[in-house]
Amino acid sequence: MLIFATKILYFNLLILTIMKALNYVVAFIGGAAIGAAAGLLLAPEKGSELREKIAEALRKRGIRLSSKEMNNLVDEIAEELQPEE
Repeated sequence: MLIFATKILYFNLLILTIMKALNYVVAFIGGAAIGAAAGLLLAPEKGSELREKIAEALRKRGIRLSSKEMNNLVDEIAEELQPEE
């Protein structure tokens, strides 16, 4: 019985370790996506061209947004990137 309980304990520790590693991966990917969006928004490019590039990148990932939704998303991201005064 003790051996079985020990195996369960090790299995639980293994699962917790994997979950912690996955959290780091998800955080890294999320940070990379936000950084990429910030880089695009701050790049010296015409706004309409930039919005079209963002829309195309989202479409490639299966995310479909209307023109109004895209404008709202870009405006929200731009507001978050503005330095606070």
